[in-house]
Amino acid sequence: MRVLLIALLLISCNSQPKKVVDKESVVPVSNKDEKFIFLSVGFPHPKSLAQDSIEQKWGIEECNLGCLVHDGLLDSVDEHNAKVKAALAVKYGKDWEEQYNRELAGVK
Repeated sequence: MRVLLIALLLISCNSQPKKVVDKESVVPVSNKDEKFIFLSVGFPHPKSLAQDSIEQKWGIEECNLGCLVHDGLLDSVDEHNAKVKAALAVKYGKDWEEQYNRELAGVK
């Protein structure tokens, strides 16, 4: 059973479209619709409709880059997400993350 689960996990990770993000790539902190775009790596986490609605309320989107990562990619993701957090702090205040996490915890 474990082998089947691991095989399914590997297949789903490898079937993700490959996106390359490096320090020369331009990934916007937010798009025209004032959506703040966080980058993530690895297997995507399932979300409930309530979690999606909270993300929409805050203008937050997640872009998963897949399972195949390297140190340079991780550094770029961390750097980008720090810029997103700073932009959210400007818009919502420095305690935005605490408020956001509190709302998310209420629906899990």
